[in-house]
Amino acid sequence: MRLPPIAVRFAAVLILVPLLYVGWHGGQTLGLLTRVEAERDRWQRPEDIIRALAITRGDIVVDLGCGSGYFATRLAPVVGRDGRVLAVDIRRQPLVFLWIRRLMLGAWQIQVVLGNENDPHIGTDRVDAVLIVNTYHELTNAAAVMSTLHGVLKSGGRLVVADRRPRLGPGASAEAEKAQHRLSAPTPEAEMRRAGFALITRDDAFIDQPDDDPWWLMVFTKP
Repeated sequence: MRLPPIAVRFAAVLILVPLLYVGWHGGQTLGLLTRVEAERDRWQRPEDIIRALAITRGDIVVDLGCGSGYFATRLAPVVGRDGRVLAVDIRRQPLVFLWIRRLMLGAWQIQVVLGNENDPHIGTDRVDAVLIVNTYHELTNAAAVMSTLHGVLKSGGRLVVADRRPRLGPGASAEAEKAQHRLSAPTPEAEMRRAGFALITRDDAFIDQPDDDPWWLMVFTKP
């Protein structure tokens, strides 16, 4: 049975309006991301963080906790068309926006990966470097994740981790700090050493803005 023309038009409107709204909302979010990331460029020191990875064209690098792709989109030109950026997150919505940005930029070397709390799902390919920025304090099973990363990282490859720490002195437990989205450097350093990584350098005041908590940066290697 054929629907009356008015019913067809009504059904088309019901489909089109949500699609237009989703497209408009997506465009607004992408615009906001661009503005937020431009501001982030001013204090995050992305060039220094990427330089610490010691990656070159053709390398494979993991961006764990990639979000909407702030670092993934900056790593892609460094590894070039022959390299790969495994952009991993456990949240679907940011990965959707990263997938859209990947299409818009033509950055086909970015591989969008949905992981979970215990497994980043990056496969068994050997990787040249791993980056974890503003994410380590969110890990609920750091031991399992670090074990996986140690298993896929090439010997001599680098693990670079940066996160916020409390400005006040030590005393709070790691759990209390994580609840405030902060984490003092000794806790992750000890956990990564137990996972088999060797510390190259640690800077407890890598980013130190007067109006925000400081960031530490640690660079490890796999012996």
